[in-house]
Amino acid sequence: MIKIEVIGHLGANVEIKSADGKQFATCRIAHTDKFTDAQGVVHSTTQWVDVIINAQSKVLPYLVTGTQVFVRGDANLRVYSSAKDKCMKAGITIRANEIQLLSSKPKSDEQTKESTNTAPTTNQDHSTDAPF
Repeated sequence: MIKIEVIGHLGANVEIKSADGKQFATCRIAHTDKFTDAQGVVHSTTQWVDVIINAQSKVLPYLVTGTQVFVRGDANLRVYSSAKDKCMKAGITIRANEIQLLSSKPKSDEQTKESTNTAPTTNQDHSTDAPF
């Protein structure tokens, strides 16, 4: 069994699917590597990984486009013929054993302005509000 860990951003919202009477969730994670060559030109490559998640996972509502996640699980390599260019390609699918949210969905400029305008401006000590 091959174990794999991936950190990346969701390319779309999670989807609930079913097969053989069992429900599961799927999503795609993109990981982009960027580097600058000697001439100062920036190059980037993006790798996509398909992820299968237990449909009862409590994290599913938070898996929306743009969210950064860490996924650990069992990897499967698949080979397929691309419908676009008819070439043989390979892809990785992870059956997730663990998934962690690393960031929330990026806010739009409008949402960012609203949240900064409504932020409290007073400095209050809430150290006594701790539940422990």
